[in-house]
Amino acid sequence: MNFCPNCIQDNAVVNGVCRFCGKRADVDLPLGVLPPRTALNGGRYLTGLPLGTGGFGVVYRARDIVSGRMVAIKECAPLRYYCRRQLGGPALQVNVDAQEDYEYGMKHFLAEVTILKKLQGIPEVVRIYDTFRANQTAYYVMELLEGQTLGKLVKSQGDRLGFSQTVNLLMPAMLALSQVHEHGVLHRDISPDNIYFCADGSIRLIDFGAAALPDSRDVNSFTPVEKEGYSPPEQHTISHARGNQGTWSDVYAFAGTVYYCVMGKRPPPASYRQAGDELEFDRQLSDRQIRVLQKGLALDTKQRYQSMLEFAAALAMSLPSEESSKLLARCPVLRDAGRRSDEHSRVWSFSLRPSGPSKLSGPVRPETPGSPELGRQLAAFCLDMLLFQLVPFAVSVLAESAFLPWLAGGALVGFLVSWLLTMSGSSGGPGEILCGLRVRDEQGNKPSESKAALYCLLRIVWPLKLADGICCLATGKSLVRTVSGCHSVHGDGSGARPRQQVRIVCTAGFFAGSAKELEPGREYMVGRDPDACSLENGHFQYPQRTQGVSRRQLSLRVNADGSLTVTNLSRFGTYVDGRLLGPQESAAATNGSEITFGAERMQVSIQ
Repeated sequence: MNFCPNCIQDNAVVNGVCRFCGKRADVDLPLGVLPPRTALNGGRYLTGLPLGTGGFGVVYRARDIVSGRMVAIKECAPLRYYCRRQLGGPALQVNVDAQEDYEYGMKHFLAEVTILKKLQGIPEVVRIYDTFRANQTAYYVMELLEGQTLGKLVKSQGDRLGFSQTVNLLMPAMLALSQVHEHGVLHRDISPDNIYFCADGSIRLIDFGAAALPDSRDVNSFTPVEKEGYSPPEQHTISHARGNQGTWSDVYAFAGTVYYCVMGKRPPPASYRQAGDELEFDRQLSDRQIRVLQKGLALDTKQRYQSMLEFAAALAMSLPSEESSKLLARCPVLRDAGRRSDEHSRVWSFSLRPSGPSKLSGPVRPETPGSPELGRQLAAFCLDMLLFQLVPFAVSVLAESAFLPWLAGGALVGFLVSWLLTMSGSSGGPGEILCGLRVRDEQGNKPSESKAALYCLLRIVWPLKLADGICCLATGKSLVRTVSGCHSVHGDGSGARPRQQVRIVCTAGFFAGSAKELEPGREYMVGRDPDACSLENGHFQYPQRTQGVSRRQLSLRVNADGSLTVTNLSRFGTYVDGRLLGPQESAAATNGSEITFGAERMQVSIQ
């Protein structure tokens, strides 16, 4: 017989090669498939070679005799497990012990037909022309696609594509999948093998065998689907209803597909990531592009983009400005979705952007003669003089020795003790602590070591403090404060203790120049884990490539009394005021404390 199973032409084969398509006609067929030139549906369709086989079906190249066009025909034929061809004919014979499983496969097959018919208004969904039953099974006829899958396209381009190229190439498929979702259908099997680029330049979403309808309560509609690297964790277990599967599930799979295109490899399987494996990103990607992919691939469904339109808009807006503008102009539907998806980012950026020292903590009000603060400062000075001047003087009298060395020694001890206490959590000298005062710089923060040293020296040398009192009474300005840049205050200047506000000021690293107020009683996670440290939830999330920062670096907890507890969660180590914390070790951070890890530096501000 000189029939060519490739182009399905009679009188075509000469010396084993088709004179029409130039392909060899003598090919090996998988066991159990229909032989070439099998007539189906009353002789309307003539089969050729099988294009592919799966667990529940075989797809054949075929010719529609009536229209003359080439088509693809999918047959419900789970040959490997549940049925076989009868000898001498095309009819299927189901194994006796597999009848129930075969019926399940048939139901699944017919559900795919129903879904495809529902989606025929979307140009990017494969066309379906006909359905029929024959050979004790079912078939449907669809358009024959000539081209290549996204997976093969990426391999032909050197195993990876640029980020901008990927986004522009896949945008039609993303918008098409958004329309699929609008029809209430979840694809559940998006991957580079199921996005098809036709020879005419159009794109198709294919293989809806795992798709599900929204109103389905049949367990068969939500069976586990696990394609390594692309399936989200919620699809790995059976669900008697939709459960936690939704449009966000296809977002995960599509984000994994984009990741494959730009990285040249699949993302780690969701189960591996749950066990600690991390996503890896190249330096060619911007921080914003990395954050978009991290959010799309978030293991927690609530942390992901909730719709394909949101995800597509976020990808478009992460492109360089000129490319982004062109893409948004071509796809105006992305603009509104982009504003919605960017809302949380803008809120976060606003909360991190400091508006000046007065917003951060509030400047210390200048004292006025006769104010309560001035009285407390005078009392604090008298207490320090009693401890470090009168006591040494009394000791020198009792010892009948020269009193000047004792006074000098007392002043030195007073200076050292006051400076150490000012730089510690006490934030003030002995007299100031007893009077409830705290030493602050002009911005209301704990002073630097040099400023604190100058402030303590001016207070302990009593002639200078006497001059300070006279200057304050005469001009309303403190000499000590003017020279040292520091002053002592009691809370907000009243007798009531104010509610303390805790802020983290990022002074170096990824978030440098930003500040964030922390809420009492809440724990904040710092690290690269996109789930635990999500920016949208108010945490501190670093890009995956940040050096010296663990997935979970540290936690910050604001206690009921307004203090801050830092807990190290990293093997890289976290430093609080220069002290390295061990694994799971906690330390108290006071006003002005510095938290450092890698190249990152944060300063604590407690008001």
